Amino acid sequence: MEIELVQWPEESSKLDAVRQAGAPRLVIVSRDAAPPPVVLGIEDWIREPVHAADLEARLSGLRL
Repeated sequence: MEIELVQWPEESSKLDAVRQAGAPRLVIVSRDAAPPPVVLGIEDWIREPVHAADLEARLSGLRL
């Protein structure tokens, strides 16, 4: 299953839809925003600016 990338808080409605679909997701949190509450297991978040190594580590964790 593909991991959805969601910009927070700009795409809050997309996050709701992806959660309802049960898809794994990585929430990319804007620099000045508080992260959303995380649904454990198939959701994680990372703060902007996103570094490639950090992004890959988070995506790998969601693939397990």
